[in-house]
Amino acid sequence: PNVLFENCAGYIRAKNVSTYNARWYEGRTAQGFLAGSMTRTNKIGYLGAYPIPQVTRGINSAYLAAKTANPDVEFDIIWLNEWYNPDKEAQVAHQLLDRGCDILMQHTVSTAAVELAQEKGVYSFGQSSDMSKYGPDAVLTSMINNWGPYYTRRISEFLNGTWKSEDTWGGLGQEMIALGDLLPT
Repeated sequence: PNVLFENCAGYIRAKNVSTYNARWYEGRTAQGFLAGSMTRTNKIGYLGAYPIPQVTRGINSAYLAAKTANPDVEFDIIWLNEWYNPDKEAQVAHQLLDRGCDILMQHTVSTAAVELAQEKGVYSFGQSSDMSKYGPDAVLTSMINNWGPYYTRRISEFLNGTWKSEDTWGGLGQEMIALGDLLPT
């Protein structure tokens, strides 16, 4: 009871427990629109970590935005059931390309898919951080987890005695997520 907790993606609060999360679907919407606009095969490959709400919400957002840009677009989703496994992510990315996808999206966190996209001359998107240096000609943009401002605010509140349990759900407008630079095409 004398320790304060900040729980990312949690949903149960207590006097000493705050929850916070990001509206990742806002970034996925932008990525989906770009993907739908840029695909030549109308097939977008998606590496899904786990079939949980935050991942499926992002896939749905990307898909709906892609369909807005291109009604003929299809998503091919492969679930890895892991957040980080570079070898498995590379294998799945190869499968998606072999199935005709010409753009790779991901909710996994290694650079494997981005690096493969660079090697194969297709487009991709970075996840969690700016991955453009791993695919300088492939990464259309990256969705960046921008936790710094939130952490700074909450630590300041702790230090000055104003910290209170709250539920925070921020997105692009609150700068909890950001989009990296757009690849000039």
